[in-house]
Amino acid sequence: MTETLSPVNVLMVDDDAVMRHLVKKWLLGHAHCNAVSTANEAIVALPERAWDVIFIDLNLGGHPTEGDGLNLVATINEMHPHAACVLITAHGKQQEFSNAVDLGVDQILIKPFFKATLFRTLKKLQEIRQTREALIEARSILEKQNKELQRLRVHEHMLASLAQKYLLFALPQEEIPGLKLCGAAHAQEGASGDLVDVIATNRGLSIVSGDVMGKGLGAAIVSAGIKNSLAQLRTLQIEATPSIVLASLRDRIDPMLRESDSLLTLTIADIDTKKGLVEVVDCGAPHVLLQRAFDGHIVFIVGNMMPLGICTEKITSKKLPLLESDRLLLVSDGVLDAWGSKNSHEAYAQVAECLSQNQVGSEHKLVNFLIHQECNETGYPDDRSCIAVRNTSSAPEQRTVNTQRFPAHLEELEAIRDWVKQTITPRLSDVATNDLESWINLVNLGLSEVTCNVIMHACRGAQHSTDIRLLMIADHDGLWLEWHYQGDSFAPPERELRHQPEPDLMQQSGYGLSIIDEVFEQLHYFTSIAHSQSIIGFKTWPH
Repeated sequence: MTETLSPVNVLMVDDDAVMRHLVKKWLLGHAHCNAVSTANEAIVALPERAWDVIFIDLNLGGHPTEGDGLNLVATINEMHPHAACVLITAHGKQQEFSNAVDLGVDQILIKPFFKATLFRTLKKLQEIRQTREALIEARSILEKQNKELQRLRVHEHMLASLAQKYLLFALPQEEIPGLKLCGAAHAQEGASGDLVDVIATNRGLSIVSGDVMGKGLGAAIVSAGIKNSLAQLRTLQIEATPSIVLASLRDRIDPMLRESDSLLTLTIADIDTKKGLVEVVDCGAPHVLLQRAFDGHIVFIVGNMMPLGICTEKITSKKLPLLESDRLLLVSDGVLDAWGSKNSHEAYAQVAECLSQNQVGSEHKLVNFLIHQECNETGYPDDRSCIAVRNTSSAPEQRTVNTQRFPAHLEELEAIRDWVKQTITPRLSDVATNDLESWINLVNLGLSEVTCNVIMHACRGAQHSTDIRLLMIADHDGLWLEWHYQGDSFAPPERELRHQPEPDLMQQSGYGLSIIDEVFEQLHYFTSIAHSQSIIGFKTWPH
């Protein structure tokens, strides 16, 4: 009977001389075999060679002072960790077998066994050893590859961090007349898809804040490509409106977003210090917070466009008056994620509270807190960027601002209308009487409809008494009206989704909304955050 074995070194520890003789005879010409009878002899023989297989008799009965064979297993495991241990015994207890398995014994052979059994055992152990060696080699290769990947990843993070630092986030070095600006960014993995582009314009300031889907170098590269496209539009960005800038940018980056299977959330906020206006284009980005200096009320500016890379849709913008000492705050979704709130409304409330607690002039402290705050237990660590702007420019020429607080009751409508009429009439002294009366009546009609909607839809279910603060801003071009209040979320559908009401059905089926649309050239509902809601409308002066 011929068995093919790879070179193997066998040590046998057995007090049975016949068994030692037979095993050595069987292995002659197949393997190197050393056979000893005692544990002491085994300890002497262990260092002599790199043993592949060690047979140990469970009961070294002829030498009771040396203990049983199990006592040798720990020593063998320490000196020859890659050797296979085979326990041989003519009889044994189940507990002893269990102890042997716990110690790492690979096989148990019951005496007497035949040559074929011995060779089958060695063959099996040989296959196990080869598999083990292959696994060890594979593990070694994987560890080397992992170290190389880690080295490359560290290098990638370094490159991505440089991209973040020098390409994706930068503020103007020069002073912007009439504005105080501060900002910061922090990438969770060395770099992110967050990009911020802030430049001085011939009107004041243009802020572009975006977030490419994904993280790491890939997102940073796509962001860098978008920032490069913005750089190519620099002249246009300085002179044109945000809607025109977005249209040109979208044409340039849509192919890149499609090929990289990416999406881009984006906000463009354009500040005109000369006219005292801010215009915001929002493509699925976090709300822009506008804090009114006169009472600290926060307007959550939000648009209705989807992220870029999904579809090509009509570009819409929101234009609002910007008053002296008002503050704008733009944050990435990573700032909101850090709070770990159940929904985004709660996170916005947290950010708004931080804005309110940091007084005018402490914007740098506010930005650093939002960027570096620790995540709470349910928060999610993500890339963060933050820009805060304070308007220090004086009011534009011919602008007047008036504000009054009214209880949220329908009985107050007459007082509201009288206050508006008395406040704006002196401003229109040079307008013909008939035209003035017609214009004021039209404004009062739209004013009444909006106020009724606020009282009946937003404030009716309030758990506590609430007021409506009415802000009236008279500009060179027309009249801005702002309703500030707390209540339930209320916003009518967009104009293109509304149906013209039938005159015979003049109920609350859209007839009031139709009137509002006829009165105001602009009307923006920023009512998604319950604790701070705003409706802002604009009406041009009579000609």
